[in-house]
Amino acid sequence: MLTNYYTLSQLVREWQSWIVGSTVDEIYSQQRGELTIALRDSQGGLKALQVSVQAPLRYLFCNPNATRARKNVASIFSGAEGSCVRTLSIDPNDRLIDLNFTDESGLRIELFGPTSNVYRVDNETVVIERFRKKGIELGEPVTKPSPAVLFSEGLVVAEGILRKRVRKADPLLGSRFVSEAILHAGLDAESEDRLSSGQVSALKAAREKLLNALESPSPRIFWKGTNAHLFSLLPLTLDESVREENFQTADEAVRIYVRRKLSQTAYDREHAPLERALSTRLKKAARSHKRLLGELDEERKAETYMRYGHLLMASSTRVEPGQDSVTLEDIVSGSGELTIPLRSELTAVQNAEHYYERARESRQGRVHARKRLSEMDDLVSRLQTLQDELTNTETAADVRKFKKKNASALAAVSPQRTGVDIQVPYRRYELGNGYEVWVGRNAAQNDRLTTRDARKYDLWLHARGVSGSHTVLRLPRRQETPPASIVEKAAAIAAYHSRARTSELAPVIVAEKRYVRKPRKSPLGTVVVDREEVLIVKPEIPEE
Repeated sequence: MLTNYYTLSQLVREWQSWIVGSTVDEIYSQQRGELTIALRDSQGGLKALQVSVQAPLRYLFCNPNATRARKNVASIFSGAEGSCVRTLSIDPNDRLIDLNFTDESGLRIELFGPTSNVYRVDNETVVIERFRKKGIELGEPVTKPSPAVLFSEGLVVAEGILRKRVRKADPLLGSRFVSEAILHAGLDAESEDRLSSGQVSALKAAREKLLNALESPSPRIFWKGTNAHLFSLLPLTLDESVREENFQTADEAVRIYVRRKLSQTAYDREHAPLERALSTRLKKAARSHKRLLGELDEERKAETYMRYGHLLMASSTRVEPGQDSVTLEDIVSGSGELTIPLRSELTAVQNAEHYYERARESRQGRVHARKRLSEMDDLVSRLQTLQDELTNTETAADVRKFKKKNASALAAVSPQRTGVDIQVPYRRYELGNGYEVWVGRNAAQNDRLTTRDARKYDLWLHARGVSGSHTVLRLPRRQETPPASIVEKAAAIAAYHSRARTSELAPVIVAEKRYVRKPRKSPLGTVVVDREEVLIVKPEIPEE
């Protein structure tokens, strides 16, 4: 509604008394897409018109307290400085605003379309300078006003959605007032039916009533909480939760509305990414916390693995090579038979040793889970505190203070999303017990991950013989020996993020990062591995 024809017309009417006869003091820009036209009246007083041609928030309002910043300011249209304003007008059939000077030159303001702009024109309305590079070319005449459109009986036979038909019949009314007129006429804005003569009459009467009310507007702002929801020259049919505030002039209402919207935009720009990052990290931490509780509550797997190992050792002669499973009498517990899954490529004794190793890892995992649970409790508490504190911020300045105050905590919590320290742009997978996998998303990230962000003692993985992402298993501390199951999971992730994703099994190179190097002047992602092992795994990613 800020650039609605009737809003602009009302502003032009209200500004006549102080703009006509004033002198252009200076014109400058200190925000992208925004132009400030400073005007000095005969008494020496200074006011400014602030124009934004930048979508999505285009506006024109009077700022009586505009001040030029000391830096990052560009002077615009210096040839207009000192010019005296003869007239301020808006075309009767279009949203074309002209600030005309006594020397017959002037400024043209166009606040619509993809080439919304402000132009400096000569006495023949030919463009001699322009604020933005796109739009009407220098030396070309400015936009001609659209011809007058009659709200005709053609609505009866016109096809398409009703609100679009009415917009076409009266382009100046604007979408909000069109919807209001249709509502007052008792019609459905989304209907595609032809209108009867009675419906056309009702629509014309509703439109006429709106136009009459716009002759004596009652400017207002509709608020949702502390947020400026909508500006209008007339009452509107809106949700009951919206609060309405009336103003004496459109000038005051538009100024307050624009300032509040700018404040909201600045706040959202600072607040939204941070809120998303904290919310995402808190949910992830809560899932990890729940998973750790589940691990501690599960029946101990170590006992089952030990039983498998004992039975296989005791009955190794009954296991044939290549079997995927074997059913044996459970002589350990004496509770009948037990089916044991096997690795077909291993012997019975090797399978038994494998289960003994898994039993050991399971016991260690429970120890790590208890420690990790305590750490996760602390993390969830810290994240919740940060989120609560962020929720209590109200302005962009509040958010900046929050970020500065909690910089270390935010960087540790989610360095790649909080806007505090953007350094970890990779895909990330938590494997529990402090182990985490980072995966490059493209060649540039692969290169950075391997050459900059992977530590010497981390494990570097890559699908063998096919193109794929560089993958790093980050260890929780130096001289840590990760369990075989953790390395296998990391290898499965590396295989999944490669051309081998659809294979049943895939070979994956595993090496300490210290043995991976990038040859000089080689393309992005090219490396040489000096010492490597190869694991055969099924390409997959963790469920979480």
